[in-house]
Amino acid sequence: MLWKERRDTIRDFWATVAAGLKARMGIRLGAFVSCYFVAYAPSVSLKLVALFFAMSFGCLMFLRDYGAFTKPLQTWWKLRGRVSWEAPPSFLTDLATKMHVKLNKKHPFGVTDAQIGAAASMFSSQVIVSREVLALSEVERNAVVAHELAHLRPSQLMKLLLLSYVVMLGASAMGNVHPIIVTIGGTALFLILRTFVSWGLEYDADRVGSGYSSGEALASALRHLVKPEEYDEPSDTHPSANSRIARLLTPKEPLWIRLCLSLMGIFTTKSFRDEFLYSYIQDLKDHCQRAPKFLRPIVIAVELLGAILIWGRHRIWRNR
Repeated sequence: MLWKERRDTIRDFWATVAAGLKARMGIRLGAFVSCYFVAYAPSVSLKLVALFFAMSFGCLMFLRDYGAFTKPLQTWWKLRGRVSWEAPPSFLTDLATKMHVKLNKKHPFGVTDAQIGAAASMFSSQVIVSREVLALSEVERNAVVAHELAHLRPSQLMKLLLLSYVVMLGASAMGNVHPIIVTIGGTALFLILRTFVSWGLEYDADRVGSGYSSGEALASALRHLVKPEEYDEPSDTHPSANSRIARLLTPKEPLWIRLCLSLMGIFTTKSFRDEFLYSYIQDLKDHCQRAPKFLRPIVIAVELLGAILIWGRHRIWRNR
């Protein structure tokens, strides 16, 4: 009973510390900016003021953000001895083959009773799922597995390595200041960038994974795996479930389409856009899907040039 009370106390404390992501992001930003002022403030008095704020924000960051470093250890401890390594099922190997993802040869697939949903290790190329994932419908299960396999693509690992490189550059740019200030500034920069990079990786895995299953199936799986009261709660490494579901069910148009509509929206009339532009871009989008990938930029450029000429002629006739 005593252990259970302690466990509940620790869990409640962890929930309190982990809450308030916006406030923690503000503290991180304050710590990072203060550390740079310590290094580059033009006068000694300003450096002392910056030092006071850097130490204050550093202490707050330690108190509020220690969970960002201990949570992976908690997950590891939760899984310790509770993962059953099994022969990879056919749905996993089939998806990995389609997605050109290489799995760990010895232990590629693990199952656990711990309620972790699903997880993928980029460094060991392993996928671990909880039994609640295996209890989902076939399409939802495959969508979750495809999402985790998308994390194992080399491009995602490269982004994490690039994050480490940028953090090292940012810390080294502080110059000849006390190592404590460099540590505070580097940690703040890492935590700020890690949140944005991790969210981007999650959105990317949702996009790629849903391409090998469906956005509706992955959105439905998220609703089953995330508690309803946590739908709107983001974390350091994951956007909120509602945010991910919204993107899955209303995917964004490609960047070139958004740019084209924005630019043409500045120069053209609403009637021209309604009568011609939207249907033209939709036809162009369908045409590009059939073209080889390496030819798509050329096709887009040529077709958009034609659209501009048509638009110019349209304006000339309107002005006559």
